[in-house]
This record gives sequence, structure tokens and C-alpha cells, in this order.
Amino acid sequence: MIRQLVGHSAAYTFANLASRGTIFVWLLVLPRFMSSADYGALGLIMTVVAIGAVGVPLEVSQGLARYYPTALENERRGWSKSAWTFTLLAVGLTCVASLVFAPALSRLLLGDHYVSEFRFAAAYFALNTCFIFLQHQFRWAFRPRNYTLVTLTFAVASLLLSIGLAATLSNPLEGVLIGLLSGAAIGVAFAMISLRDVIGLGVDASKLSRMLRFSLPLMPAGIALLLSTYASRFILKDLLTLADVGLFTWASQLANIAPLLLLGVQAAVTPLVMKHHGDAETPALLARSFEAVFAAILATCLAIGLFAPELIQLLGYSSYAKCAPLVLILGPAYLLLQLYVFFPGFAVAERTRFQLIVSVIAAIGAVAFNYLLIGMMGLTGAAFASLAASALFFGLWVAFSQPLYPVPARWGKLALYCVLFAACAILGRNLAAGSWLAMCAKIGMLALLAGAALALGLIRAGQLGTIIRMGIPKPA
Repeated sequence: MIRQLVGHSAAYTFANLASRGTIFVWLLVLPRFMSSADYGALGLIMTVVAIGAVGVPLEVSQGLARYYPTALENERRGWSKSAWTFTLLAVGLTCVASLVFAPALSRLLLGDHYVSEFRFAAAYFALNTCFIFLQHQFRWAFRPRNYTLVTLTFAVASLLLSIGLAATLSNPLEGVLIGLLSGAAIGVAFAMISLRDVIGLGVDASKLSRMLRFSLPLMPAGIALLLSTYASRFILKDLLTLADVGLFTWASQLANIAPLLLLGVQAAVTPLVMKHHGDAETPALLARSFEAVFAAILATCLAIGLFAPELIQLLGYSSYAKCAPLVLILGPAYLLLQLYVFFPGFAVAERTRFQLIVSVIAAIGAVAFNYLLIGMMGLTGAAFASLAASALFFGLWVAFSQPLYPVPARWGKLALYCVLFAACAILGRNLAAGSWLAMCAKIGMLALLAGAALALGLIRAGQLGTIIRMGIPKPA
């Protein structure tokens, strides 16, 4: 399993970093064409698209993930056809309804003057949701090479078209959405051609019913998790302005760069654990992998957060200067939301209702934290609210999952490592941006945290080659 985990993680990480790399390029480029208010509108649109991609198909893809890898070879096509047909119907009906009611829905989400943008967003939602389903299908079928090619096609097309149209059209936000819509259409077409031997139209009622019984509790759980992640954006619009949403979105995207390194590991872990969870060595492998990944990504969060002020200065985005302190808080918040894959008790035991309970509690906590802290601290309060909600989610997930499938992580060492990270973050926030002395101090803090990971045994010297291969993969 370890060879498969490393190999698949490499392919998935490469593909997902290339895909999500569009966000980093947006960070560098789009503020030159868009106001912070339009950037905030884009952030809210992308948030609703993400929530819809989870809620509308009722997470049937997760049901497919549970049963497809272990199904007999001659039955697998029936599973995938049923899930794909259901997804098409659900997404198509939702898209039509969104187009019909676009004026009212756009006013509710974004205020006035964004109706045409909302219509493009509705079409993008439909194609993007279909692409996500097809993308997952490559994972369930253990086809990482195809996954990589399709994802790269989607990423490159979306990036080039969205930036090109933003730069040339009179309405940059509309240009971004048209570019994303076109990229998603290209990605869906390519994926369908690659999966022509797997997907098709038709429903096996018994298979679909079984998948939905598994996935239905995951749908509200997934939405609740997204709300706990993105509640700050909606509440900032309610309490402050759309421009503040834009600033917070920009900081969030910068902070999310380090957790993006987990996407490949995350994509590889789920199907492999479903296949090998009964093996005696799997729990220990998950624990050591969790510790090493947590230590490496948290150190990367510190690096990005410490040097965020210098990046903003370099880009010349003085209006985004207040985003810099948020990055050190938001990086660990987004990291915690990705780590649940190392604790698969809910899926292994088919107790998905526990996932629903955890996610709903975290979402309620996120709303409460945001209204309380934003009112007290503004944008900084939104960042701390995100961190609190993520910690609540991860803590509850581990507490409920461990009795079902114990993963022997060394929590004392991890807690000590977190304390050291917090100390470096607090000191780093108070250093002046741009001076050589401050730069040297920040580099020293990063070296200290990396040394602590080795000294605590979270990353062993013998693991370094494996971690590098997982985090800096070769193209498929």
C-alpha cells in the first residue's frame, strides 16, 4: 500500500497543484483588473458553486467511492452509470432553476448589478460539478495518469481563458466567469472521452439506492463543512462590505496555498484506505503519515504567513496590506479542514451520520464565532473565527472516529509542535516587513520549526525522500 500511496499521491498532487495553481496566478494578476468589491463578488460566487457541487448531487460520488473499488469487474460500470446519470439530472434541473430565478438569486447573494454574472456562474456551476464527478471517477478506478491529464487540461484552459478575458472585456468579472465556464466545458469533454468505457447513461435502482443511503448523510455534512469554512465571507458581507469580502478572499487564497499540497495525499488516501483498511499495518501507516504531513504543511503555512507582507509589497497591492496578518491565522485553519482523511472511522464503519453531526456542530460554531469575533475585531476576527471552527471540526472528528478505527497518532508531540508554531507566528507578525534583519529572523524561525519536526520524530530522516516524492511529484 505504501508504494501505491506515494505513487498515487505524486500524480494527484501534481494535477491538483496545477489546477489550484490558477488561484495563485489570480492572486498575482486579477487585482490589477478587478476592484476589491468585484473580487469579493467572485469569492462569494465560487463559494456558492462549491456548496452546490456538494449539495445538488447529494454526494452520490462518495457512495460510488465506497462501493466501486470493491465491486466485481463486470458490475462496476453499473455503479458508475447510475451515479453519473443521477448527477446529470440533479445538476441540469438546478441550473435551469437558477437561470430562471437569476434576478432574485443574484440580488440575494451579491446585491444589485450582478445578474448577468450570476447567469454565467449558474452555467459554470453545472459544468464544474460534472467535471468534479468525472475527476473523482478516475480516482475510484485507480487511473491517476488519466486524472492528471484531464485535470491539467481543465486547469490550463480555465487559467488562460479567465485571465485573457478579464484583461480584454469591459467587465473583468464577467470575463473571468466566461473563461471558467469555457475551461470547464473543455475539461468535461476530455474526461468523458477518457471515461467512455466506464460511464454511460442508465440507472440501476438498487445500486443507486445503496449509494444514496450511504451518501445522503454526507451531503448535509459536506455543506456544513463548507459553511464552517466559508461562513466568514457571507457574514462579512452582512456586517461589513463586499470590498471586505474581497480582502478576506484574497488572504484566504494565499493562506490556502500550503494546505493545497495535501490535495494529492488526500486524493490517494481515501480509495486506498477503503481497499486496505483491514490490513494490520494500515492504522500505523496512517498515523505516521498524518504526523509527517501535518508537520511539513504547518511549517509551509508559517513560511507563507511570515513572508506575506513582503509579497504584498512586491506586487504593489498596497490596498491589500491589511490581508497580511490574516494569512498566519488562516493557514492552520485550512490545514485542519484537510486532515480528516487520516481518520477514516466513519467511512470504514459506515457510520456517516457521525460525520453529519460533527459537520453541523462545526458549522453552527462557525456562524457563532464569526458573528461574535467580526463584531469585535473586524477582518482579524473573521480569521480567528475560521481557525476556531476548523479546530472544533477536527477535534470532534477525531473524537468520534477513533473508537471506530483507531489511528495511533502521538498527540503530545503534535501539541508541542503547535505551541512552537504559535510562538513563531506571534513573533513574526511583529517584525517589520522588508528589512534584512526581519528576513533573517523569519528564516531562523522556519529553521527552528523544521528542526523541531525532526527532533520530535514527526518527520524522520529516513522519511524525507518519501515526503519529497509525495510533495514534489513528477508529471504522469
